[in-house]
Amino acid sequence: MSDATWVDRQSRKELRKFIKQNAMVDKNSRSIIAFNGKEEIMGIKLGFFISREDKKKPFQHNSWQKSFYWMMPQRMVDWNIAMFNFEHTLRSHPSFIMEDLEVDKFFSGEVLGVAKEMRGLGMGKELLRMSMDLAREAGCQAYFSCVSGIYSSKIYEDMKFTFLRESLYADVKDQKGRIIMNDTREHTKSQTCYFKF
Repeated sequence: MSDATWVDRQSRKELRKFIKQNAMVDKNSRSIIAFNGKEEIMGIKLGFFISREDKKKPFQHNSWQKSFYWMMPQRMVDWNIAMFNFEHTLRSHPSFIMEDLEVDKFFSGEVLGVAKEMRGLGMGKELLRMSMDLAREAGCQAYFSCVSGIYSSKIYEDMKFTFLRESLYADVKDQKGRIIMNDTREHTKSQTCYFKF
């Protein structure tokens, strides 16, 4: 973990925060959690519905930060570069997704995670299948996801998702040309994919 940058650590911190806030609350049946007999989480599929009628636009990029980057700490600048890259290079902002897929309502599949001891048993596919059923039942026209790992990428591929774009982690660099996300283990890229109902 010694090669981990602040952006790597911040990404993991934000992911843990997102899981805790969204999976455990689950007010609108947006997330699916699989427990074992000891009440330990064995798998999780997080996400939410987005439609054109939504008043609050999720994941708005703070454009003011682009103008005042010179007064921000370097690690915050790096974080914003990474997030801007994913949102714009992968076109993962809700307005881009609706435009690209020509839909008014979609499900944004955020996190797919399976405990190590459950991998290879089909749990990831089943969690995704259940999540897709929720989206279909809610009247979503498509299911969209940004896939960041090789294992989840294989699951989406097996479930016949169409891959749109990709961004190599090695291409996301700061102003001095240094790679921002350098502790991605065996994972080398983020990809966007979708399935239309």
